[in-house]
Amino acid sequence: MTNPPKNSKDLPTPHDTFFKFLFGNLQNIKDFLGTFFPQLSEHLVLNSVELKPTEKFSHLRNQSLYLDLVVKAKMKGQDLHIYLIFEHKANPDREVYLQLLRYKLACWEEDLKHKKPYTPILAIIFYQGKNKWPYPMKFSEFFPTIPKELKDHHLDFEPFLFDLTKIKNEDLQRLISRNRILRMGLEVLKRAQWGNKEDFLTLLEDLEDLLREHKAEYGEEVVLLAEMSIIYLQRAFKMSAMEVEKMLQKRREKFKSIIDVWVERGIKQGIKQGIQQGLIINTQDLIIEALEERFGPIPASWKERIKKIEDLEYLKKLHRAAVKVNTLKEMELLLKNSPDEM
Repeated sequence: MTNPPKNSKDLPTPHDTFFKFLFGNLQNIKDFLGTFFPQLSEHLVLNSVELKPTEKFSHLRNQSLYLDLVVKAKMKGQDLHIYLIFEHKANPDREVYLQLLRYKLACWEEDLKHKKPYTPILAIIFYQGKNKWPYPMKFSEFFPTIPKELKDHHLDFEPFLFDLTKIKNEDLQRLISRNRILRMGLEVLKRAQWGNKEDFLTLLEDLEDLLREHKAEYGEEVVLLAEMSIIYLQRAFKMSAMEVEKMLQKRREKFKSIIDVWVERGIKQGIKQGIQQGLIINTQDLIIEALEERFGPIPASWKERIKKIEDLEYLKKLHRAAVKVNTLKEMELLLKNSPDEM
């Protein structure tokens, strides 16, 4: 995007948010470049890669410009650094070429102001649309009527393109030995754009396996990936929290690790937003919904009892129990021991 959000139409999409999360990790950037752009990465000292602020002020336009990701890297065998600028697109967008040009110009304005040599800048378009990228890659191809003998005198540049529609499963599998987090993240991005709710389930299964088998290796990084993936997929597939909850309840034995992440995510999100009372009400509803999904209709007196409980920590405990207990008797005992019953 070229300007900060002014209204709801300018707010980041779920796709943008997840992309920035995934590539906010330097190791993911290095492995992405090394795997998918060997012709570029062979000229870079990958260990020198660092994230840079994505905002540049354009004096010509008198406004700030923004891109999704900006990386600085050292060239091999040279005392020279370059910028790699990434722009993520969930849909075809012809303006991206102008966005990239404007950002490059703002960088070079800054170099000129500080009397520095112009910094080399290469651009990467990360595209996850439903159809193949429809536009030419060379900027000069937007001007087909220019005589061939004049083309060398016309502005031209060619961004790199990463098109998820062309990435095959075997290409993603190559990442397993190098970076399971990145492989899973790219799979989530790919299926979230043109998949369906069955794909949601498949991705949850993959995330569950990743949590169970590789948490010791990746630690909290894999937990955060699972949390961000669930949030992203819920928004991308336009599902309510209740729908996700039901989906997990029906497969609670299969998704034990995912359920823990989901419950904690709901709690953290509510606290972060400062909606304490809303969180209490939401958790009460989730408890009732979980119990009725598993055991059928529950007595009205139970619902009233649950609605009286306002101790958030105890509601968290009840919510976890609601998705795990084997009988209503166990749940009844917990309700009798609730703080509001004492």
